[in-house]
Order: sequence, then structure tokens, then C-alpha cells
Amino acid sequence: MAYKTLYRVYRPQRFEDVAGQEHIITTLRHAVEENKIAHAYLFCGPRGTGKTTIAKLLAKAINCTGDIKPCDECENCKEITLGSHPDVEIDAASNNGVDEVRSLIEKVKYAPTQGKYKVYIIDEVHMMSTGAFNALLKTLEEPPAHVVFILATTEPHKILPTIISRCQRFDFTKLSMLDIVNRMKKVITEEHYQCDDEALEMIAKLADGGMRDALSILEQCLAFNDQHLTIQDVNQIYGIVSLENKIDFIKILLSKDMKKSLSMLEEMKMNGIDIKRLTLDLVDILKDIVIYRNTQDESILFVLSKFYLDMIVPYITCEEALTFIDILMEASEKYSKVINPSIYFELAILKICNQIKDEKV
Repeated sequence: MAYKTLYRVYRPQRFEDVAGQEHIITTLRHAVEENKIAHAYLFCGPRGTGKTTIAKLLAKAINCTGDIKPCDECENCKEITLGSHPDVEIDAASNNGVDEVRSLIEKVKYAPTQGKYKVYIIDEVHMMSTGAFNALLKTLEEPPAHVVFILATTEPHKILPTIISRCQRFDFTKLSMLDIVNRMKKVITEEHYQCDDEALEMIAKLADGGMRDALSILEQCLAFNDQHLTIQDVNQIYGIVSLENKIDFIKILLSKDMKKSLSMLEEMKMNGIDIKRLTLDLVDILKDIVIYRNTQDESILFVLSKFYLDMIVPYITCEEALTFIDILMEASEKYSKVINPSIYFELAILKICNQIKDEKV
């Protein structure tokens, strides 16, 4: 049997299995229960947040013959899961031409052969040509009662407003770190692995709100160490500096020791550090310092716990932290303009160590 990646193996098969997107799940569930199925849906949002998964779940739910929809046990549910149901088609953005859409429209006329509805899921729909959109427009406006279109996209601004106005729009959001971590914990329990919570939290942070990305990163990390995954393993694989090292780096910057700062940066670069991520991580630490100094409330901090606060807060003022943030964000804005962002990061270090300010003549 061919190997399947974790995100494919653990793709949710029932609404209750989905991590996050509660507002969308609740709305779709009620629509199915009350038999108020729209003829067209538009699912928008960042990659890996569940658009295609929930599209498949909706296709299963409206064709399900069980009591709880989707039951994932009836024939329709099983065939949709396997991708072999005759009434459910998933088209990628490759079918973006007028001829392909016209062919699809021809098939729409025919009644479903097995389920209650024919469902067409068009992924990355923004890649369709204007001509293809126009060909689809009339069908979306007056579709047969037995047809449901589900359009999914990461770039809704590229879709014609006339298409959007004919769909029920659902905006998917990035998943919270808690949702991602909890989902990964279920996966590692099923797979009989051991992972430290800190490692899972770092993976969730790297995934940036995407469940699919999180499971792909987890799988890569487990390939590196499938005995007991630690935060050090994740840091090593992705060239991430530990939180303690980042705090030490900030302390060196505070001492204005330029030689030591550049030396530590060179060492981090030798270890494959991602400069863009390091910059944002330093900003997160500095933000926490400003928040804590003003509120004394650990519960609202992003990255620092009491242990780490004690390591840095006594040595830095709010003014210094805010100055560092300004300099680092200024550097970050320029990263996209160059192949090697470390040039601007090095300049930021020089500014911080010397506190050089631009003088207007």
C-alpha cells in the first residue's frame, strides 16, 4: 500500500473532527439540518485552513443517507471519501479554460446518478480565465435544483464580483496555535509518537495558522527523530535560534558590543538561521517586554513566560525595546527587495549598537 502523508491520513471525515472554523461548521450544519442548501458557495482563506476539506464534508453531508450528516458510514460518504463518487467532482485550477467550463456546464444538466445532489468543487478558482468565469456565470445564476457549486480560493479579490454575488461566501481564518497543537496531539497519540509540548508549539508557530502545513512540518520532524521529538530537534531542522539565545542576543545588543553582536550573528548564520524569522521573533520578544512592563500581566504575552521575563526585563526599558522594534521593522520591510536579507539585518545591528539616527539636512 502506498505511503500517505499525515495530513491526508488525518483529513477530517466528520464536521466534529475539523480544527477551528467553528462559525463556518455551525452555519453549514444548520443549513444541512434544515435542508436550506445554497446552489453555490465560495470558500476563501489562507492555504491549509480547511477549505477543500470542508467542501468535501459539505458534499458528503448533503448526499448522506445516515441520521447524523455526514455519517461517514453510508455508501455515499464512503465513495466521496475515496474520491470515486459519480456525482461529486473536484476540479483543480487546471480546468480554467472556456472549453473545460462549457464541458462542465453540459454535465450539469443531467440528474445525479446516485446521490441527491451533483456537487462540483472547483479549487483555486481565481485561476480561471475571464472567459471561463463568464461561461460559468449563467449557470451560477440559474442552476438546476440538483446542482451545488463549491468554489475555493486563496485570492478572492481576483474573482469577478458578479461571481461572488451569486455565492454564499465563507471566510476561513488562520487556526489558533491551540487548535493546531491539540490536533497534532491527537495525531501523535494515534501514531504512537512522543513529542514535547514545546516542540508542538514551535511547529504550530512555524505553520502560521495552517493545519496542513503543521502536519507536514510535524512529519518532517518525526522523520528526523521519531523516538522523542524535542524543541531542540525542531530548532535544528529549521535553523531556529532558541528563546534563551535570542534573549542573550538582545542583551548583547543592549551592551552595545558591536563586535560580539556581529560574531554571534555570524555563528547563527553558520547554523542556517532564517534571518526573516529571527527578526520577527526578536520583535515578538520585545513586544512582550513592553506589554509586561506596562501591565505586569503574564497571561496576555505572546512568547515569554515568567522564567524568560526574569532573564531580560530587568535589563531593558520600554523606550529601548520600542527603539529596537522600530529599527528591526524598518529592516524587515526591506527584506523583500534583496536576495540576502542578512545585509539589512546587519545594518539594523549597527544602528542598535550605535543608536544611529537618520538626520534630516
